[in-house]
Amino acid sequence: MAVYHCVLCADVQVVAPVSTVNGWTLRSLVLDIVTLFEVNRKECARILLGLRTFITPGTFKSSNPEESTSTLSLESLIISTLLSSMLNLPSAPFPQVYYTSLIAELCKASPNTVAPPVGRAVRKMFGMMGSEGLDVEVIRRTADWFATHLSNFGFQWMWKEWLVE
Repeated sequence: MAVYHCVLCADVQVVAPVSTVNGWTLRSLVLDIVTLFEVNRKECARILLGLRTFITPGTFKSSNPEESTSTLSLESLIISTLLSSMLNLPSAPFPQVYYTSLIAELCKASPNTVAPPVGRAVRKMFGMMGSEGLDVEVIRRTADWFATHLSNFGFQWMWKEWLVE
């Protein structure tokens, strides 16, 4: 899981590194919620998206820039944690259909905030497939998840971003 622990880490820090206490604690909290609410993906999505209200104010960036100076994104943390857990080798803690349906619920519940981290994660994962030499099982799981995700949303995607010039 070490290679895939932060699918969304980029130049701008939107997810706290797992090597920090803050990063480890936040990921553990997300995973605990995912575990506790495995039987109800809709409730799990609602609680995950509402997590900001239970965490110290200012931990995550706010829609109002005056309220917070943080660059951490709750939605990016959730998506990164879910994908890291789904891609855990040799096997994920839950069936892949749970992760797929939970990510779909998150996207339906808050499309404007969850869709961008999903898009960044997909671009990052597909970019890593060639240069990083990802494990074949990770590639298969990613392809299966992405195909199912697209089918849940009428195959709507920013396809122009994938054009190579």
